[in-house]
Amino acid sequence: MKTKNKWNDLYGVEHPPFVSFADGELKIVYDSSSFGVSSNYSKLKRVLLYPPTEDLEIVKEDPDWWLWDGPPNLEQSLKEWNAFADILRSNGVRVELLEEGYPKSPKHYWMRDQATMTPWGAIISRMALTQRWGEEQMVAKGLWNLHIPVLLMVTGDGTFEGGNYVPLDRHTVVIGRGIRTNDSGIRQVENLLKLMGIETIVVDIPGYLEQRGGFVHVDVCMNPIDKDLVLVYPESLPYWFLNELRDRGFDMIEVEREETLRLGTNVLPLEAKKVILTSGNLIVRKRLEDVGVKVIEIGMNELMRIGGGPRCLAMELLRV
Repeated sequence: MKTKNKWNDLYGVEHPPFVSFADGELKIVYDSSSFGVSSNYSKLKRVLLYPPTEDLEIVKEDPDWWLWDGPPNLEQSLKEWNAFADILRSNGVRVELLEEGYPKSPKHYWMRDQATMTPWGAIISRMALTQRWGEEQMVAKGLWNLHIPVLLMVTGDGTFEGGNYVPLDRHTVVIGRGIRTNDSGIRQVENLLKLMGIETIVVDIPGYLEQRGGFVHVDVCMNPIDKDLVLVYPESLPYWFLNELRDRGFDMIEVEREETLRLGTNVLPLEAKKVILTSGNLIVRKRLEDVGVKVIEIGMNELMRIGGGPRCLAMELLRV
């Protein structure tokens, strides 16, 4: 009598199955329809946010050490943050709130930085600034509580921050190398992305820009808002990369230097050709609307004093 061959039965194996995470646990253990990001401009459905808290008060003791443009205003910060969350909800985005932040971390509400969502799950950053060490721990805990797999924690001598991860499409990610993300961190992330069939384009970005603390993240230099449309500040990017974007079929909308300082490049796409933009960027708004992009403006004068824009506020959990 012929016995059943159990080696081909994933649910009754006598040996660990030789299948990838995507073919195994991602389908069986996790609800993979509730997370995953493959592009910068597909429809945003779910985000993780954290509000400004009373931790802002410690900044007043030494704003320079915290890289803050003067003492912060908690009441105004919360007003602007709440307006941002309301825009997301009114556009069909499910807003998850991180239940607990790391103590004495006034920058914690910039949720783009501590983690990055890939098509299969999350990468936990290793923050470059000592002022922000520990935030990653709380975000990792929050993701597990949401039953979202953490695939990698950048470690060793690597640094990596989420603002330096910008998907062009399902198979290509731009990574910014600079003062907040180094070669060791990039190699760790690249090794994971290779398992997903994702190519990386590593771009060197300048270290500092006047009073804003510099181009610490590539999403202040460039930001795709459709499959063939990208915002760029050309002075911050190498010529070969601008040429690469053009060769890949992207039309480029240039952002002026003054509006780059107002985070005019750092829009948050809600879907293709629909973005949240900080108010006061009149030139880039007109250029966007001239090519059919719907622009939702938000006042962020208080929040921007630390140098972040709409994209910096949200950790994306799901785009479809």
